[in-house]
Amino acid sequence: MILHKAAALALSGAMLIVSPHISPQVITSDAAANKARVSVHDPSVIKDGNSSYIFGSHIDAAKSNDLQNWTRFSNGYARTNNVEFGKLSENLKKAFA
Repeated sequence: MILHKAAALALSGAMLIVSPHISPQVITSDAAANKARVSVHDPSVIKDGNSSYIFGSHIDAAKSNDLQNWTRFSNGYARTNNVEFGKLSENLKKAFA
């Protein structure tokens, strides 16, 4: 019985060493570094033709054509001339309350 368990353990170890299909995939940071990223809290994505728009609960937004490279088009918490809300404090007064 002990010999059977030892043989099974040795065979399992040999399979891990020899088989290229079992080794974990390593993802390099280069893949992520070559993307244009944005930070959007609680995102919602809306598709319009070939473009996707992402809107966050913390008043940030961006646009992408491939869902990987994003361009920010909002100006965050700018109180006047806010890209999305105009006069931010006035137009979101009820939401902020």
